[in-house]
Amino acid sequence: MQQVRVNTRLSFGSAQPSNVAQFSVGALTKYLTECQQRQVRSLETISYHVQILLPYIGSMRLRDVCNDSLEAFKDERVAEDKVKNVTVNRSLEVVRTVLNRAARVWRMNGKPWLSSSPLIEMLDESAQNRPPVPSVGANRRTWCRNYRPTCSKWFFTR
Repeated sequence: MQQVRVNTRLSFGSAQPSNVAQFSVGALTKYLTECQQRQVRSLETISYHVQILLPYIGSMRLRDVCNDSLEAFKDERVAEDKVKNVTVNRSLEVVRTVLNRAARVWRMNGKPWLSSSPLIEMLDESAQNRPPVPSVGANRRTWCRNYRPTCSKWFFTR
């Protein structure tokens, strides 16, 4: 398994100030550290999503992160970066997980970091779905001829 190094410049070290729980960057770093300790296979992907989220929510207090604060992220990723809604939703899942852990798991002086986790709305993925591809026989040949004219050249050359 390839080791992914958690960016230590984002962490606050072992002596955490009392207000560290309010900052998103502290929560994102804590989540990455937990994933690394559990040896999560998707750590590299999670850290990628954290890196692209930091310009949008990295300087915000954790309690200020909500669906409205992520609208600019959603709009820019779809419009400027030309990624599909499913890709944006994977980043939003990281935010949702961090907020849920801050409200339910992480404690400071016996109190949760957040009183409750805000609702993070996902983008609609169904509008960008491709049509299903038949897997066998005549149905696949028909699909290839109707939807992909060049498909039959490399699927059925035998």
